Amino acid sequence: AIAVTAGLLERLNRDELQGVIAHEMSHILNRDVLFMTFAGVMLGSIIFISHVFLRSMWFGGGRSRRSSKGGGQLGMIMVVISIIMAILAPVMARLLYFAISRKREYLADASAVRLTRYPEGLASALEKISGNRTEMKTANKATAALYIANPLKPKGMKLSNLSSTHPPIDERVKILRTISHGANLSDYQNAFGTITGKKNIIPASGRHAKTKLDIRAASASKETKTTKKSTRDLGDLIRAVNKYMFLTCACGLKMKIPPDYKKEKIDCPRCGKVNQVPLAELTALGSVMVSPEQEEVILNNIQPEDNPLIYNRKGKGWESFSCECGSPKQISPAFNKPYFVCNKCGRKIVVK
Repeated sequence: AIAVTAGLLERLNRDELQGVIAHEMSHILNRDVLFMTFAGVMLGSIIFISHVFLRSMWFGGGRSRRSSKGGGQLGMIMVVISIIMAILAPVMARLLYFAISRKREYLADASAVRLTRYPEGLASALEKISGNRTEMKTANKATAALYIANPLKPKGMKLSNLSSTHPPIDERVKILRTISHGANLSDYQNAFGTITGKKNIIPASGRHAKTKLDIRAASASKETKTTKKSTRDLGDLIRAVNKYMFLTCACGLKMKIPPDYKKEKIDCPRCGKVNQVPLAELTALGSVMVSPEQEEVILNNIQPEDNPLIYNRKGKGWESFSCECGSPKQISPAFNKPYFVCNKCGRKIVVK
């Protein structure tokens, strides 16, 4: 599964978003999830075995049963070597895991270029993402490898790449912008060798392309056209998915109320008017929505004399209204069905 955040949709244009999605799709196509799962199992096995060996040497294996002095000295040397190996093995295994993760990131970049045939899109997206100053509070060491850029490295700090799950952003961008002759994996390999001086980042099976893939031109909408309205609509969409209620004050301000709001009143931050919060409707809004199967059953049970509620849309943005039962309803800009069913009273609401 690939997750796209609202911030990414807001900040990236079409080509940049295609590059990011192609990068994450490449991880799936290259079986990186399976590959890194095996690598993680191997890392855990090495750590487990080292702990077992260290404890066995500490509690039993370190006592030499030989009476000779030479045998006792040899046993002590073996104990010291065993302790050193038990300590270093997990560290070396973890560094190897990080190295594998970095190599798979390069391969995902190469595959993304092959899918989009536009390396500048991914390069520009990486620059925007790396320049973002928003703190990733949900990121941790276990999930860092799942992001397109390392979410843990402090901005502006040159840390050792040995302990990073991602290659340096500036190096990835330079490689992508060095590609000029084509979009095959072999073209990425040549650019990688030019920038890093290293070889064989691409498997042998991918370095010999039979057909040439030309780099395409940029899309017509090169720059992101972000307006206050589009940003607000995007935020409302995310809140609607998370069961927020939209309460419009008499002054026209739309207030977003979270589903766990417990107070009966709320003050409008614009005009100061006290608004009543329909807590029962808010609780119903946070409940499970009607499934398509339930919707069909409800529609079949509606009698002919039960006239449907007709709502005429005023525009193409978010709109709020109430059903005759008092349940608040929201229509998103993406809504394109001729009707929907009230999840409280079962009434059919026709949208025109």
